[in-house]
Amino acid sequence: MGITENLTKEQWNNFVKSHPKGNVTQSWQWGEFVKQLGNKVWRLAIQDGTKILGAAQIIEYEIALGSSFFYCPGGPLLGGKGEELLIVKIRELASQTGAVFLRIEIDFDGGGQKKPQLLGGFKSPAQTLVLDLRPGESDILAQMKQKTRYNIRLAEKKGVKVREVDAREGVEIFYKLAKEMMSKNKVGFFPKSHYEKLGEVLGKEGLLKIFVGEFKGEPLAAIIVSFWGPRATYMHGASTDKLRELQASHLVQWEAIGEAKKMGCKQYDFWGIAVRSEKRKVKSEKQEYKVDEGHPWAGITRFKLGFGGKLESFYNPQDIVFSNTWYNLFSIAAKARKIV
Repeated sequence: MGITENLTKEQWNNFVKSHPKGNVTQSWQWGEFVKQLGNKVWRLAIQDGTKILGAAQIIEYEIALGSSFFYCPGGPLLGGKGEELLIVKIRELASQTGAVFLRIEIDFDGGGQKKPQLLGGFKSPAQTLVLDLRPGESDILAQMKQKTRYNIRLAEKKGVKVREVDAREGVEIFYKLAKEMMSKNKVGFFPKSHYEKLGEVLGKEGLLKIFVGEFKGEPLAAIIVSFWGPRATYMHGASTDKLRELQASHLVQWEAIGEAKKMGCKQYDFWGIAVRSEKRKVKSEKQEYKVDEGHPWAGITRFKLGFGGKLESFYNPQDIVFSNTWYNLFSIAAKARKIV
């Protein structure tokens, strides 16, 4: 048993797809995407003979003063054996690169874990909303909130059209809408190059689609959805304040859900919500979730909850610290500057 960095793309992806917690951010293609952004990537696999027991895609990001940290988004993907070999290898890489810590998102006893104190926004959502796509479309609609069903039908009736566009055109439309949101609502987005590279790398392999809702040819809403194994994930969305009464955002989501179902996906992940308590029963016996009104995601959470689905607490971000001195210094500086 040992650690290998020599798996082929096919071997790597086959393992990630077979793992119960496999996800697009641990895919080979995601690693190629972040390489395009200028980051270094290591793909470490625990191997026993020809059998792969675990894997971790590690990405290096710069912090400041020549220091860096490692990030394993949606991972590591483990199987109960060889974890100690994996952390030894990661610590070796940290000593070679000067990485201060490793951020992981799935429980893993790597020693010295801490609740993240740095880069608070640099992690996957702890809570997500997942819609079961196995029932028929009428049943999926029936479990939505009445207002959401009404808005979908209203958009259709008023003439909103949804089309799937190629990555190049889609990013142009998406980012134009995003810039409007940033100027009016102070909402944060990545630089345009982030979405361009995402579209180039994942789009060409059919792992990403962009849907645009239009009225008489004018884009009103656009969303970016990834497709990996049995799960489609709503990753990014943007919309204009113009003609909001036409409810284009609702119809765009519904069309993306329909496309995911056609592609054989079993879940549609709305990727990040903010609720206070997991669930409570109401007279209808449907599960209801209480929005955390103090959270920046309160508005988008209410929108997503309208589509139904179930809460999934998937990720548990933890930092494995390699240099306590630097980690503590960066934590103090971050708090002082209010950038955590």
